[in-house]
Amino acid sequence: MTTQFKRIMLAAATALFTVNAHAIPMNVKDFGATGNGKTDDAPAIRKAIDAAFAPESIDRSIFFPPGTYRIASTIHLTPQHSGLTIDGARSKTGRSWVPRTTTLIWDGDKDGSMFDVRATKALRVDNIVIDGNNKAGALFRLNSIDRHNKDNSWTKKYGEQATTGHNFNKITLMRAHTGILINDDAYICGDCTSFVDVVFSRLEYGIDARSEQNLCFLIMRPDVGYVKTAFRFNGGGFVEAINVNAHHVDTVFDISKCGINSGVYTINGVRPEQGARTKGKRPVTIKASGEVNITVTAMQTTANAIFGKDGDRETPAFILDSSANVLVLGSHITGAVAHVNGSKNDVPAFITFQNCRFRCFSNPLESIKTSGNAGFRLRDCQITRDGLDENYKYKITGREFIGDYYHAP
Repeated sequence: MTTQFKRIMLAAATALFTVNAHAIPMNVKDFGATGNGKTDDAPAIRKAIDAAFAPESIDRSIFFPPGTYRIASTIHLTPQHSGLTIDGARSKTGRSWVPRTTTLIWDGDKDGSMFDVRATKALRVDNIVIDGNNKAGALFRLNSIDRHNKDNSWTKKYGEQATTGHNFNKITLMRAHTGILINDDAYICGDCTSFVDVVFSRLEYGIDARSEQNLCFLIMRPDVGYVKTAFRFNGGGFVEAINVNAHHVDTVFDISKCGINSGVYTINGVRPEQGARTKGKRPVTIKASGEVNITVTAMQTTANAIFGKDGDRETPAFILDSSANVLVLGSHITGAVAHVNGSKNDVPAFITFQNCRFRCFSNPLESIKTSGNAGFRLRDCQITRDGLDENYKYKITGREFIGDYYHAP
């Protein structure tokens, strides 16, 4: 081996080592974090984030080894932190309902936010528990920067920019008022964000989005439990939700004030079980109003209505107002079906059921209540007539098939 060749190989090895040294995530413990649940680790986390965005760093990510990290003040992220990945220690099975081995717990001001994100692009959060400790207002507060910000110093420094392109994967959001709060201080796009295998637990709101431009959201395989409202979109949105499991939830989707800019929702697979606040109550699956089109496929409600004399036969699966338009396909529905109330000064509020089955006190001809400018339609649907005997035992009294039934507004 020639001397020149040795020099070339040594230079290559040195370069490779240098790249790899700067292409690994920043371990927060290398910057002073303890993960003991007692020390305030927020300053160390900020140092790790700063190091990830230093000029010589290639990997824009920070890593939390197993432990509980106490956060006593808000972690602020700005456009300068775009591309940040926050990663915790992975559980052995990778299942979303298995507790993570890394926890960030809030111990700051009452109603404060653990992460305040301003027009950051492509934030990614993986394999971690975010615990509000029954004190946090929002675990993640995401806002664009625009003229609606109460503090105009944001636009002076950065100009108008959207918060967009985020990914939340295999995380748990728990014990706070709101898990993900979007655009409560902005208007322009909070968009193109995905939530995959996220657990929402013991919250008032799982996701609370408040802009007319809540666009291109994907919610896949969420597990929602002990949450008042799983997903609220106040102002509209363009959203696809897939395989939604909701238990001990009062309302699964609350969609309101949809306008001309958005209001299209596709829900493929949703299974609500029982309400959060009152034992035995059933959830409202969809509450909607405004210029919104919602398509629901493969919805399956549970039979809370048949539980003896205390069964819930009053809470409807759908509550629709003022021009909301809903199509329900291939679903199995139990209990009260829908309350549809339309405005005389608007297009009808309307719901259509196609290829659906109704049973357990769920006769749609009797339990779809309409008022004002409202209507419904049944196409190729099966109805099981049933009730309780004198001993409150469930019994079936008849079945029928409806090819096409139209209740005009």
